[in-house]
Amino acid sequence: NWNIQEHHFYASGASMNTMKNTYGLAQSTIYNIIVKVSKELKNVCLEEFVSFPGACDPWKTILIKEGFLEYGGFPSCLGAIDGTQIKIKGPRKNEEIYVN
Repeated sequence: NWNIQEHHFYASGASMNTMKNTYGLAQSTIYNIIVKVSKELKNVCLEEFVSFPGACDPWKTILIKEGFLEYGGFPSCLGAIDGTQIKIKGPRKNEEIYVN
């Protein structure tokens, strides 16, 4: 069963520090709750709700990339998760194409 901490974290994107202060829990407890719930969401929901364009449908891939470029100015983008930016470390080679 989910409790209020998981709802708050996933609905608001609040930081662990904010969650710690809001609920009076140790940061390690908040972290453990988030990891446990995230793993369960992945196990239960990933295949049903997350899909990637496959090689069998190259036109769909092209249309998705064109849409992200046209509407958001994001070149070579194939998807987004609720508008959240995920910070990544770019590779050493061609690092400029991985700017977040």
